[in-house]
This record gives sequence, structure tokens and C-alpha cells, in this order.
Amino acid sequence: MKSTSYALTDQRVVVWVRGKESTSCYLEALGPPQVVEHGDGTGTVTFGRGVGFLVGLFQDNDDAQIELSGIEDARRVRDLIATAQRPPR
Repeated sequence: MKSTSYALTDQRVVVWVRGKESTSCYLEALGPPQVVEHGDGTGTVTFGRGVGFLVGLFQDNDDAQIELSGIEDARRVRDLIATAQRPPR
């Protein structure tokens, strides 16, 4: 079974699989975050098409998407990402 961890900064989403960074992407390159909520209280955060595509593992695959699975309070995470994506005033 894969062990996947995620980090969200004010500029990037970082994904680690089995303790090794496998991909990261600048928030400005991602489309708007979307949430699918699951019956167990978790959710999946996905992103619409953005202005650029992924850095790291998926660099050569334009169809790849970052997906944050099994996220507690996924709506809050989506809102944090959307806020971080807004340009500064």
C-alpha cells in the first residue's frame, strides 16, 4: 500500500510517496481547486486546468493532474488553496 503525504505552502503543493518527494507544483500553475467529499468524512481535492502543468514526475504528461486524496476537512483545504491562488492586492 502506498503511503502518500501532502504539504501545502503559500506557493506550492508538494506530494511525497513513501517518504520521497514525487512531485510539486506551483499553485499559480494549477486551475481552481475542486472537492469531492466521501462518506467517511474525507475528501479529494483536484484541480481544473491551469496555465502550466506539473513539475516533477508528471512533467512530460500534459494530461496528469495533482490529486490530494483522503484529505480531512477537504473543503477547508480547497479554500486555503483558492485563497493562496488569488493575486495579492
